[in-house]
Amino acid sequence: RFPTCLSRKAKRRNMRTSSSSTIQTVSEAPKSNAFTILFLPALPTVSMKRLNRQSVSRSLETLVPNEITDIRVNARKNILAVDVLHASALGVLRSVTDLDGNQVRSHVPLGCDVVTGVIYDIDVAISNNDLQLLVKSTTDTPIVDVTRLGKSRCVKIAFKSTSLPSHVKVGYFRHAVRPFIPKPLQCRKCMKLGHVSSVCENSVVCHRCAEHHEADKCVATVKKCSNCNGSHEATSKDCPRIQKEIAILKEMVRDHSSHREAAAKVIIRRRSRERRSSRTPTTSSTRLP
Repeated sequence: RFPTCLSRKAKRRNMRTSSSSTIQTVSEAPKSNAFTILFLPALPTVSMKRLNRQSVSRSLETLVPNEITDIRVNARKNILAVDVLHASALGVLRSVTDLDGNQVRSHVPLGCDVVTGVIYDIDVAISNNDLQLLVKSTTDTPIVDVTRLGKSRCVKIAFKSTSLPSHVKVGYFRHAVRPFIPKPLQCRKCMKLGHVSSVCENSVVCHRCAEHHEADKCVATVKKCSNCNGSHEATSKDCPRIQKEIAILKEMVRDHSSHREAAAKVIIRRRSRERRSSRTPTTSSTRLP
């Protein structure tokens, strides 16, 4: 008899269905809990993906030997992320202000077990340092960060929890906490959504008329959006593209989902709504006397 020849697929199937005693001899590698620090350019014109990667690796390795496990660049957000083995290395890397000859600032993300909310109507005269002392939790949920949003009366609060408390106290006054919805990421150069201007390779587009020139040189009297061709500026909240992106961001916050998962849910919901609205109401038949 000729020996039976198995295909590669069949061989892999046999390996998966091997005896339990054989499987138990192979132990899984322990999973490491990496700590992450993010670096952002101090100037918006600097692109993090164009840094000399060997130079960056060498300089950071000198600061924290045998600590770095991964370095990656998010070109869309223009961020460089560094993963290290121990939290103590983050303190050393926080002092880094220069990468490959470019000024940078660092930020340590709060982690997946942190939820962010926002409170309103906070006096602009209160500094961020005072806010750290004034804002108090009304529950056992600890507050890990308090930051004013620009120069507005809105304050962002990060909680060490998976759900938001209903209220916090600023001084002795209660303030309702609402989910924090980030603004859509929009390029100020080409006006498209999803990336920032420092990594944009497209030509300049005017946000007023959608033509290829700087906005301060625009003489157009009619507004036109470069994203949807509507009669509004490309940065307007009336733009359907921006409205869709806001809906996606709200879905991400509500369900703790990824951008792709949230976008799929928003599309399905909108198509269902369009189908319902396209149905014409049935008229009842007229009864004869």
